[in-house]
Amino acid sequence: DFASKRLSASPRALFPMSPNHPLSVVRRETHDQLRLLRERYDETTCLVLFNRSERMLIDFVQGKESLSHFYDTWMDTPLHCSMTGHLLLLEMPALDRRRLLGPAPYEAHTPKTMTSTEDLERELELTRERGYAVARDTAFMGLAGVGAPIRGRGNIVGCLVMVGSSESIDAA
Repeated sequence: DFASKRLSASPRALFPMSPNHPLSVVRRETHDQLRLLRERYDETTCLVLFNRSERMLIDFVQGKESLSHFYDTWMDTPLHCSMTGHLLLLEMPALDRRRLLGPAPYEAHTPKTMTSTEDLERELELTRERGYAVARDTAFMGLAGVGAPIRGRGNIVGCLVMVGSSESIDAA
């Protein structure tokens, strides 16, 4: 409306991807599962896909606590201290992991952040054995979560994540 000088974004600007784009289809097909998990556990649930060494938040359903300030479309929490980072690194050859992470010691974001290559490798092995990643106060104090890998054609292509406060997600 030029007379009142109020403008609004076009549908194309708000939703730049076609409804038939593969990411739109994945989001539509998984949203109900995210919602069901959120209803069962009352925590924020997220779908994250990997694009090479990047982590892309495709969809999330807000839990009882607002965590929106922790998320953007492209996740930028350091790989060495986040469950999504651990799942991205999990099946990567050790040389590629070292190249991506750079030299240790890694930056400590909290007192619980793993800063040595040895500690990170042990955590990745534990993640491999149990089949899911856990992070508790490693990237942000007071934030905990669990992430399960999503496989496609034999490789990890993303993860399903449940996140909440460290107090609300039982360590067990």
